[in-house]
Amino acid sequence: MQFAHMCQRSTGLSGESWQGDGWGVAWRDDREAWQVQHSIAPIWTETDTVQHLPLTRHLLVHARSASFAHHKGNIAYSQPYVCGSYAFVFNGFLKGVRLPRRIPGAIGVEKIWSLVQAQLAQSVPLPQALATVYAVLARSSHDIQACNMGLSDGHTYAFYNGNPHGQAYYQFHQARRGTLHMVCSEPFGAWEWQLY
Repeated sequence: MQFAHMCQRSTGLSGESWQGDGWGVAWRDDREAWQVQHSIAPIWTETDTVQHLPLTRHLLVHARSASFAHHKGNIAYSQPYVCGSYAFVFNGFLKGVRLPRRIPGAIGVEKIWSLVQAQLAQSVPLPQALATVYAVLARSSHDIQACNMGLSDGHTYAFYNGNPHGQAYYQFHQARRGTLHMVCSEPFGAWEWQLY
């Protein structure tokens, strides 16, 4: 799988990190419900599992690089996160976050997902929900290296590329071929990738 091999080669922002602290995939089944599979192993060690997923028209894949050593090895921290009709992924690095109120979640991305879910509970459209959450995080953070978010309701997708420092590692890329549309933080394979 080309995505898995890209994750193995990826050096991350610092040039030292890797995307081997777990992975997850969410797909829509034939009943239009999200199904999820997570692992704490590097995705490139489990390509057989990934290649044998059911056929689907909607797929989110995430490979994890834990920010802190004590957050490694916990499958609950592997994305995508799913709740009801929504699936969510995040890639980023925020420093000195002090939110104005207590937000559910053990780690930063869980708190971000809680903020997104609060927007969705108010019927806020997907793109606006992500933009609103980014605005809250920008006001509450000492520094945002990046805050990339992807959200789907199984019919539409919304992406937010919060990359205030313009770092290449956090730039969204997209590739299209026929009805296939992919968005990824890093190009992979022989696809014709363009900046998103």
